[in-house]
Amino acid sequence: MICRNLTKGNIVVSDLVIATTVSDRRRGLLGRSKLSPGEGMLIVPCRSVHTVGMQFAIDVVFLDKQCRVVSIRPNIEPGSWNNTCLKARSTLELPAGTAEARHLEVGDSLKVERAADTPKPTEEPSGK
Repeated sequence: MICRNLTKGNIVVSDLVIATTVSDRRRGLLGRSKLSPGEGMLIVPCRSVHTVGMQFAIDVVFLDKQCRVVSIRPNIEPGSWNNTCLKARSTLELPAGTAEARHLEVGDSLKVERAADTPKPTEEPSGK
């Protein structure tokens, strides 16, 4: 799965895992040593996250039910407890620095889609 920013026209996450079961949501990113560039986790439903027991910092992007960004918490260090957004329906967890690098802003509309559904760039005719 991928996550695309419809407002900016760029891809935010090229390798997205979606956590929807109670078990997957509870585990989240625990047990992982890092998130590589391009990776992310969408937790649905979710209004609050913690980084207790994690080994790396993350950016947390809170999304409403229309998948619009309602809050961004950059660079949340391991051991943090109070990361809540009551307006949120889901959270997108990204490697620290991704929100800024991908120019995410409150109000941006995101879309989750299968990578196969992503339009491929058209090839230029060879002119032969």
